[in-house]
Amino acid sequence: MAGEIAMNQKDADRWKSEVLDEIFAALAADNEIEKCLVFKGARVLNARLGGGRQSLDLDSNLMKEFVDTHPTREEQRRYLEQHLKRAIYRHFERHDPVRFELKGLTVKTYPPKTHPMGWDAFKVRLDVDDLTKAGVKGLPRIDIDVAPPEELQETSISPVMIGKNQAFAYTLERIAGEKMRAFLSSLPAYRAKSKKPGESVRAKDLYDLDLAQK
Repeated sequence: MAGEIAMNQKDADRWKSEVLDEIFAALAADNEIEKCLVFKGARVLNARLGGGRQSLDLDSNLMKEFVDTHPTREEQRRYLEQHLKRAIYRHFERHDPVRFELKGLTVKTYPPKTHPMGWDAFKVRLDVDDLTKAGVKGLPRIDIDVAPPEELQETSISPVMIGKNQAFAYTLERIAGEKMRAFLSSLPAYRAKSKKPGESVRAKDLYDLDLAQK
């Protein structure tokens, strides 16, 4: 369309991070999402530490209790699609003036690399419009990863403030353990032993571990 411009990568990343902040706040405010998702990863680390590296997605796990009460993958997928749409739509509509519009949301299953229970993971993909960027084409899509449940102790999860609400999320200690495991599994010796060529050392995990220890 005439007159449209494309974002450069730096602006696209900044915009995507801003939208993810809003989406995280939307999910933290929703009681139904609280029943099914526990959050983790760099955005949780940023929330607990008050800053960190930029993360361009949102990571979560299904709660085991949710899977126990919604045992089929299709039931889980429908629940996520319904309640994610509602939470994000309502959050965007509360803004005055309204800036973001949820144009589409899909939840797809995909098999995880390995899981002892054979559970699938979910990839949530969102199309978000920005009413302040009417002349910009190709706004980035937003992703939320929803991994299968993990064995968690009571000390592995605690509330964290996201905007004006609390969400259940991994503790700093749990995040540090996850990051160390991810880093070690990316080392050449492990990759050769497990026959996983092509993966590289995860420098971002070392960065996150350094932040968690400060």
